[in-house]
Amino acid sequence: MSIADKLTTIAENEQKVFDAGAREEWNHFWDNYQNGGQRSGYMFGFTQGWTDRLFRPKYDLNVDDAYYMFAWARITDLAARLEELSIAFDTSKVKRFQYMLMKSAITRMPPIDLSGTESFLQGFYEASALIEATLIGGNVITNWDNTFYNCYNLTNLTVDVVIAGAINFSWSPKLTRASLLSVLNALKDFSNGYKRACTLGATNLAKLSDADKAIATRKGWTLA
Repeated sequence: MSIADKLTTIAENEQKVFDAGAREEWNHFWDNYQNGGQRSGYMFGFTQGWTDRLFRPKYDLNVDDAYYMFAWARITDLAARLEELSIAFDTSKVKRFQYMLMKSAITRMPPIDLSGTESFLQGFYEASALIEATLIGGNVITNWDNTFYNCYNLTNLTVDVVIAGAINFSWSPKLTRASLLSVLNALKDFSNGYKRACTLGATNLAKLSDADKAIATRKGWTLA
């Protein structure tokens, strides 16, 4: 074997040793951090300091507490990262979503299952980088206080829950017409009771026809 061949073999073996060591450390960290896949409480779980390079969970995220879960995180496309790693994101048991994405760099979320709660209070509070999100569960959500506060880049929103409390989208002027229609169709029918307010803001209202607006008003909602 020539000297060049020996050097090549040494370099290849060094890389293998390095890769094996890195894999061992990754396993050790995530086995502990996610308690072997049993962790469910992610309050402040991935906040300051977490980046795309660091965020590579080993186990599915079966969450029962999302309080400040990704606040201030530097992770960007969370949906893409979880898809890449084949990691499930299950929030069906979560009751606390407050400040989940506050001031994070996350632009796209995997579907968020709200079926375990009646409140999405401040769920996207100051999630100014967020562009795309989907809310699922099909259940009634009554508390939407400041949920979309300063979500000024939110563009694509799909709502598959029942909106049964006053809601405000005036901070999200980039919402598409399809997103706005998703919201209007999700409003609970209060035509025989006390009117609720759905605040869209002038920019969003201008995207809707009179027929679109009637989806809300005939269900007893006032639009502003």
